Amino acid sequence: IVGKMPSTLPAPTIDPDIFACGRIVPVHNLVSGVTVEVTDATTSTVIGNGSTPNLWGSDWDPVGTSSLANGHKITAKQSSCTGQVSPSAADVPVKPDPSPIPTPVLDTPIVGNDAITAHALDIGSLLQAFDHSTSIGSGLSTAETNWMGIAPPVASGSLISAQQSLCSTSSKSPPQKPTTTIPPPVLVGPICPHALAAIVRDTTIDATLVLLKNGVVSGYGGAAPGDVPLDIAPPAVFAQNDKVQVVEYIGTLVAS
Repeated sequence: IVGKMPSTLPAPTIDPDIFACGRIVPVHNLVSGVTVEVTDATTSTVIGNGSTPNLWGSDWDPVGTSSLANGHKITAKQSSCTGQVSPSAADVPVKPDPSPIPTPVLDTPIVGNDAITAHALDIGSLLQAFDHSTSIGSGLSTAETNWMGIAPPVASGSLISAQQSLCSTSSKSPPQKPTTTIPPPVLVGPICPHALAAIVRDTTIDATLVLLKNGVVSGYGGAAPGDVPLDIAPPAVFAQNDKVQVVEYIGTLVAS
């Protein structure tokens, strides 16, 4: 049921870790269904726009911006379709880019996967992935850990590495040989009778998840960062003493 937009909107908050030459400003404390405007308060220039919910269905927004300038102060505000405009966020100064920039840390790539997961990222950095010396993907970091689509998919002979850039560029991560073993996901308990979903943790990005109840397929879903709710498809319901399992696969590769 669609409700009314609130009559007032709170001032957004901005992640304090934003860096020179970065091109992402994470904005929080937002209402669903608003537009977001990010401004360089030092120059009174709008440098980026966004909206909620974000691509993952959450009410914060990693707003893409022009390159951030060291020492400039950044603010943001949200506005609704009904004309409400929030107060501006408290100014957040842009930090100098780290020296040296951390080298990304990759999860072991999986044969057939068209995504990789990287850690130790600086928000707003440009992440680039390579197979041997060939570029296979790039994107802007929205958090310390991100996944990124690549093309072509990982092959058995691939050697995958990555680097990130702000005003300067990190060293490349050590080349990784891919594996044909998908790490097993974790089915989080307890699962209560008549629950609407089972929660799955430690999934592999771009894998397909299949929910089994007493050996019968009862739902499907896709892997994602963090905890993934895997809905049980009506008319099936969870009942006391059901045996619940989750299967995860990419192509012909199936996790234990």
